[in-house]
Parts: sequence; structure tokens; C-alpha cells
Amino acid sequence: MSVTGGNRNIPPAVSGNLAVESSPLVMASVPARSDLFLCIAIFALPFGLLTEVEFIGRIFLTEMLFLLLMPFLLLTSRAPLSQLRRKTLWLVASWLVALMVADFYRNSDAYDFLRGWAKLIFLSIDFYVLCRLLTTQQRMLAWFVGWNIAYCIFAWQEFPEFATTWKFGVGVGSLNTVVGIATMVWPRRSRYFMLLLSVICIGYAIASLLLNARSSFLAMTVSAFFLGICSLSRARQLLIDLWDRHGLIVIIGAIAMAYVAGSAYIVGAGAGLFGDEARQKLEAQRLESFDPVLGILAGGRPESFSSWAAIADSPIIGHGSWARNAEYFNIYINALRTYGSAETIREAEGKIYVGEPMIPTHSHIFGAWVEAGLIGAVFWVFVLRLIFRSMRRALDLRAPTDVLILLTGAMMIWDVFFSPFGANERLSWAAALVLLIFGNQESPPVADVASCTTSRQISSS
Repeated sequence: MSVTGGNRNIPPAVSGNLAVESSPLVMASVPARSDLFLCIAIFALPFGLLTEVEFIGRIFLTEMLFLLLMPFLLLTSRAPLSQLRRKTLWLVASWLVALMVADFYRNSDAYDFLRGWAKLIFLSIDFYVLCRLLTTQQRMLAWFVGWNIAYCIFAWQEFPEFATTWKFGVGVGSLNTVVGIATMVWPRRSRYFMLLLSVICIGYAIASLLLNARSSFLAMTVSAFFLGICSLSRARQLLIDLWDRHGLIVIIGAIAMAYVAGSAYIVGAGAGLFGDEARQKLEAQRLESFDPVLGILAGGRPESFSSWAAIADSPIIGHGSWARNAEYFNIYINALRTYGSAETIREAEGKIYVGEPMIPTHSHIFGAWVEAGLIGAVFWVFVLRLIFRSMRRALDLRAPTDVLILLTGAMMIWDVFFSPFGANERLSWAAALVLLIFGNQESPPVADVASCTTSRQISSS
């Protein structure tokens, strides 16, 4: 991929013990003066997350601004989108068509299918606008820091209790903010800098463990490993060689690492090291017929039983937007009675539904599969492949955004399998996809500068 100024092969940012400081890449955090105002505006845009309206579901102020901005960008943007960005948009469009087919086939309620279609339409708009705006390292970093600060405030408003707000946003958001700011201030990515980031991740992982935020603990532990590996030149090169030759082994190794971390959690929670609440929750979610660690995952996501049953009954055509079916909901309730805690059982049984209850999923990929059928799942398989490829190339540390990919990759994988696709996820994943596509380019999409008066834009955004 070429950037303005000609093609060039950029070596890895870490060579031996120290970063290569002669490369213009090290100036990534110093935007040109002409671009500074736009970076500030991009930093401010995510704070529209704090203002929303109810119109065919939840729509955030940032998305309304993007909707107004999109016609201008369509008319003024001359450079075509890259092939990978076009492919992403086509896959979202295919997901939308599959959802429409499912809605017509299942005769979905108008309010439900309008919300389902709007979700994917706004995901496409968000992604397209961010593709056009986030064309430099500086802009990507500005959005990343702004988004995570805004998300911390958003989570704090939604969940006032500290342990809950840490689990649902403040933990990951504050870690991402700290690392994002550090990368802007010191973008050289030396071995000592990467080691510092790894130590910070370990500190946050311990805090998450003490606050009973298991998903954050597992993701931060994996992130700490990858960032720590980058501080060891030989170990990093060995991992790169292994990933290039036997990528499946690396994936299995990452799963094994998460398994070990889960085993450590079971031992600590069983011994009462993390408090009575964590110990009681552990006992409530343990499955006697499964491996203890897998039992914790299954017990923590009883929605899987209902979503798997719905997928098995109709794997090709989905059950429609905001899919509703009392039979599959009862499967979820029965799973809760078998594996859930008394508190979660009372909460689920106490909910009042107008009409049939929704099919519980609590997963990006299974939720898309249940609603839109196989095509919905295909999109998230594509995203998973994108994450793994981006994390591999991020190990080369060619650009500051590679640090962000290594930091957030594990959490993205967790979300695909174990988190629901909420309204705020549209903006979150739109930016994440732009970041991952940065990492999948053969040459880093750099608009880094050697001085405050020159800035190199990506030739094709």
C-alpha cells in the first residue's frame, strides 16, 4: 500500500532492544497544524454517546451527526474505499438482506423489524463515515481516547455501583484510555514502554479479579501477555514465526492461557479470596457434568442453551429481528433453574413481557445467527478472522495503532462470543473494524509526520 510520498518498506518498530527512532513513525502523536482542529473534533465526537433519542430504538447524537455528514462525504470523497472496507460493507448489507428475509418469513412485528433494520443501517453509516474520517494514526488515536473516556462516563451513568460499572465499562474503558494517552505521548514503542503497558494491564487484571469482573480479567490477562511479549525481542520473533507457520497452535495457546487464568480464578474464588459473593456465584455456576472451567463459562451464559436450540431448529433462515419465542425462552429458564443462582432465577422469572418473550442469546455471533440466519453468523466469522490477522500483524509494531490492536483484540473476541450486541456497539464496532483494517494493511496506514507542518495522508481510505 502506498502513502503520499512514494512506496517504502517500513521495518518493524522494535529492533533488538530499542525502537527504531529514525523512522517518521515515531512522530505519530504530533499532528500537523492543519489537521489539529480535525483531531480535536474527532476526539469530541464520541461524547455524543451521552445524548440519545428514542426513535426506532436508541439513536445517539454521534450517529445523528454521522447521518448528516454522510451525504457530504459521499459527494466530496474522491478516493475509493479499499477492497477490505468494501467487503465489510457488502457483508453488513448481506446481513441486512438476510434479516429482511427472516422478518418477512416470520411475519415479525413492525416495531421489531424496524429496529433490527435500523441497527444494521446505522452500523453501515457509522463504519463508512469513520472510514472517511479516521484516515491517519493521529485521528485514530484521538477517536480511541475520546471514545473510551465517553464510554466510562456512559457506563457510570448506567450502573452507579462501582463494582458493576467497572465490569460493564469503566474497567476496560479506563485501561484503554490510559494506554491510548500513553501511546499518543510516547509513540516509540520501545521494549521498556511495552513492558510498562503489560504491567499496567496486569494491575487492571488484578483489580478486575478482586471486583469479580471475570471477562475483563481474562481479556486483560491475554492483553498483558501480548504486550509483554513485545518487550522481549527474541520471544516476539519466535511468536511471529510460530504464528506465520502454525497459526492454529497460537490460537490454541491463547485459549489454553485463558483456561489457566479461569482455573486460577476457580481456585481463588473457591478459597474465598475474592469475597463471599464471588464464592457463591462460583458454586451456583459450576456444572457437575462438565469440566469446572467450561462449567463456569456455560453457567455464566445460560442464554447459550436457548440460542443453540433456536439455531438448530432453523440454521439457514433466522427467527427475525428481536426474535421472540416462548418455547426457547422456557429452555433458558430451565437452564437457569438448573445452573443459575437464586438471584438470577428470580430476576428472569419476575420480568413481564408484552406478547411473546425474546429468545435470549447474549452473544454477537449467536444473536446474529438466531435473528438473521447463517448469513448473520458469516459476518462475525469474517470479523474473527480479521481480529486474528490484525493481532498477528500488530506484533510487528509498525505503527502506534498496533498497540491498540494488541490491547483490545482479546476483548473483541470475548464480545463476539459472550456479549450482546447493544445499541452502543454500533459505534464501538464501526471504529473497531476501521482499526482492524488498519492492522490488516500490508503497510501501516500512516499519516505520521516528521514535523508539525507536513502530514502524509493515506492514499486510499
